[in-house]
Amino acid sequence: QGFCDALKELKPEFPVIVRRAGVNEGNALKILEETGKEKELNLIVLDKNTSMRESAKIAVEKAKEYKKGKK
Repeated sequence: QGFCDALKELKPEFPVIVRRAGVNEGNALKILEETGKEKELNLIVLDKNTSMRESAKIAVEKAKEYKKGKK
């Protein structure tokens, strides 16, 4: 919840990629998704079905897209 509170306060323009697995995963993913929609954040929420390798690829893609859009 603390992470979501910080996102709500900071409202980052850059993409935020979160991969969550483990204890209370379902609840955490739901809270993250709701926060992203509520605050219209560029928040990508991934679960345990997305490998760390794929998560990293997504993060790099989104960073490149963000950098390109800032020029």
